Formats: sequence, structure tokens, C-alpha cells
Amino acid sequence: MRKIQYAAMVFACVALFLGSQCVSQNEQPSTLRYTPAPKVSSLTEPAYTQIIAKQMDWEAEVRTSIGTRCDLVSDTLAIEVEWPSKPYEAVGQSLSYAQLLGKQPAILFLQRDQSDRKFVQDRVGKVCDRLAIQIIWYDVPSKKIIQ
Repeated sequence: MRKIQYAAMVFACVALFLGSQCVSQNEQPSTLRYTPAPKVSSLTEPAYTQIIAKQMDWEAEVRTSIGTRCDLVSDTLAIEVEWPSKPYEAVGQSLSYAQLLGKQPAILFLQRDQSDRKFVQDRVGKVCDRLAIQIIWYDVPSKKIIQ
């Protein structure tokens, strides 16, 4: 029960923060809809997590003190791996894992093409900047981390 309460608290804080960003800047939330790029691979997020862990010499699926699993952990980062279509969940998860593991928060997005970057930046770019969440991009077609 405690795990659920903690997760709910983190997600509620992020949701409140996201809403306040739009109101405080007199902006309307973007109506841009996400259209995923055509699939270039049939691999799943967990499969890419394992590939990236081997490429970067990071730990994959690290269990936290409350039983949740952080996708990737480097010497300094607790990293949530996510497809660009779900950026909001990644914000809360990265913050939670970072706090539980004593690392800096990061999100690694699996990018199929450039439109993925715009979608993520429009949705959570300012939030990640403000909360010091590092965004990392992994190019699915070339299977490389990119800038």
C-alpha cells in the first residue's frame, strides 16, 4: 500500500506542476497530437533497455528499496527508458527512482525520428529543465545514443 501511495504522490505533484506551468504563463496546453513514426523495429522497451545497458556499461532493471525497478542506472543517473508517446509518466518515475537511489534523474527517450523530439520538448521540456531532469536520446534506427 505504501508503494502505491508514494507513486500516487509523485504523479500528483508532477500533474500539479504541469498544470501550473500552463496557467502561470498564460499559455494554453498544446493541441498537437502525437503521431508515432513508422516502426523501424519490433523490439520492445525492455529489449532496448538491455541493449543500451550493454552498450553503455550501465545496470538494467535495478530494484529500489520499495521494490520498484529503475530501467537503467549509471554512476550518477537513475534513468527511466520510455517511448516519446508517454513523456508525462517518465517525469514522475525518473524523480522517484533518483530519490530512492540517491542519483540524478534522467529520461532516455527511444527516438524513431525527429518529430519525436518536438513532441517531447513541447510536452515536458520546460518541466525537465526546471526539475533538473536530464533528457537522453537513443536513436532506434542506428541503435546509438545521440545528442
